[in-house]
Amino acid sequence: KDLEKRLAKMDIHIKVTEATRDHIAKEGFDAVYGARPLERTIRKMIEDQLAEEILSGTVNKDDEIVIDYEGDHLVFNKGL
Repeated sequence: KDLEKRLAKMDIHIKVTEATRDHIAKEGFDAVYGARPLERTIRKMIEDQLAEEILSGTVNKDDEIVIDYEGDHLVFNKGL
């Protein structure tokens, strides 16, 4: 939600698919630390890639980005 709020200030909106949520939850959970590593996983898997796309001009103001998990990686697509 924090990421969504920050992006909304830039008029960029994201939609995260259920497959992506499941994958991130699985990757971000640690038996010892519980869900604490989840924030780091979100930053690594979503925020870093999205930042690169914004800086390169691939993602612009008023875009909606759909983040999906396909095969073994996340895919960032512009929504309709």
